[in-house]
Amino acid sequence: MRLFSKYSLALLITATAISANEAVLADGCMLLPRISISYTGKARVSSDAQQALLMWQGGNETLHVKSSYRGPATDFAWVIPVPGRPTVERSSWDLFEQAEKATRPQVTVEKAEVFRGLNIGCSAPATKVDTETLPTGVREIETLAIRELHIDIVQASSSGGFLRWLDNHQYVVTARAKPIFQEYIDKGFYFIVTKIDKSSAWARRKDVTETVSGGLTPLAISFATERPFYPLTISAISSASENELLLLCAARERLEPVEYTSTDLSIEDVEDTIGPIVRKTGNALVSTALDFAPAIKAAQGRMAEPGLVVESAIEMAWHSKAAPKLVRKGSRTAGESVRVTRFHAFLKPQQMRDITFVRAEQQQLLGGRFHIPLRSRYKAHLGTNVSAWIMLLGLCSATASRRKARRRGRFQTLALGLLLLGMVLA
Repeated sequence: MRLFSKYSLALLITATAISANEAVLADGCMLLPRISISYTGKARVSSDAQQALLMWQGGNETLHVKSSYRGPATDFAWVIPVPGRPTVERSSWDLFEQAEKATRPQVTVEKAEVFRGLNIGCSAPATKVDTETLPTGVREIETLAIRELHIDIVQASSSGGFLRWLDNHQYVVTARAKPIFQEYIDKGFYFIVTKIDKSSAWARRKDVTETVSGGLTPLAISFATERPFYPLTISAISSASENELLLLCAARERLEPVEYTSTDLSIEDVEDTIGPIVRKTGNALVSTALDFAPAIKAAQGRMAEPGLVVESAIEMAWHSKAAPKLVRKGSRTAGESVRVTRFHAFLKPQQMRDITFVRAEQQQLLGGRFHIPLRSRYKAHLGTNVSAWIMLLGLCSATASRRKARRRGRFQTLALGLLLLGMVLA
């Protein structure tokens, strides 16, 4: 996994699949080996990164979710906990991609001057069901179908009963989820439980190994909440030793997490990532498909405890007529301004906690544009190599001058000039 992805609150998530062998998303747990979507650009988003776009406005949150999955259709199960009674609709992934592209870090690297010039469908209507408490202690609130997805919205009174209900309804969920489910149940959370409709065209696209694969229809999950909220604890069910999170948050003001410390990505952090690329390639502009994982981990290493790294914090605007759509500030359709903060982190399962956000103390913008001059340590490395070649040419010219009597003066002058230039660069 290397470095995704992707704001009313819109929270978009590229769901990785967890399996009966376990896998999870930043906002939900799923079952089967993890697969997710890869984005390329100024900063490369890891193919396994859990990606989300969180947009919050006036106490309302909308969670836009997208899952990419590969495995038997009957084994797919996706559980997303939310603090308020949700409504679920079909969504578009464009909103995440729009915000991800706008906040994507970009790096420009200078070369040594000596190299100058020598030189990336519609959903079915919801079906209401009986809301009485079932023997399992699970209250079914709503059942609906959105293209290939069958969705149940429920509340549970105990994790054991919830697991029995999931099993009775053919949702494949690991028993390891029991204590985590109980934490959400104790807080009165609702669960959005999703599986693939076996009769859908998507499920019938299986290969000879009975495996289906591809991106599922994105969902928009809306609910009321006093503070922007991101369900991350459930991701601890994952068997992965390390989980990557890319979270975009959009609100009137710049946000910061309550449960984690955060720090801005620094030029030094980025230079540690880009420096080796410069030494290896000598490129003047390195701004495509960059792996930012080392820079993020370096920034996390500066914190006393695991936290979130802010890659950028930019100002955009809600669309004046099509909220919660985002547009660039100053455009003809721009309405109320909004700040979009891009958080990035690598976390172990035991470090995963649900995140609530508050207004950040520091409201300054962070463009995510890093200009790295070729510093002495890199210049010395490149300069030494160049000077060695120039001095070698000088020696060759000096040798040639002995054999070319007619042009001895010119060769000697050239040799002396090359040797002096090589010594200066060294």
